[in-house]
Amino acid sequence: MDKTERTTAGLRSILFEQIEGVRDGKVTGNDANAVAKLALALLKSLEVEMAFLKLKDDLGKGPAPIELGETVLCGMSDPPPSVNKPSLPPTKTQIGPPPAVRHVPGKRY
Repeated sequence: MDKTERTTAGLRSILFEQIEGVRDGKVTGNDANAVAKLALALLKSLEVEMAFLKLKDDLGKGPAPIELGETVLCGMSDPPPSVNKPSLPPTKTQIGPPPAVRHVPGKRY
């Protein structure tokens, strides 16, 4: 088997080969499905990478870069500062539909 070009054109070529293989009976449906799932995973990783590059580019044009805050590791000898803060009083919990909504018997929500 020849090494496939690692581009979107190469990926499309593999997918078309799988479709033709299924039509010709040389490739099983399960094998074609496995290749399709791998192709989808590749495309999702490409989508994430492109979103990251766009965000990075957009941030470079903004007024100031993002700064990371302090990292607190759990399990260390000192507890995180949020542990020592007093907690807020509990909020009211509403049971049932909101006041503006009426329950209609037999209706699925």
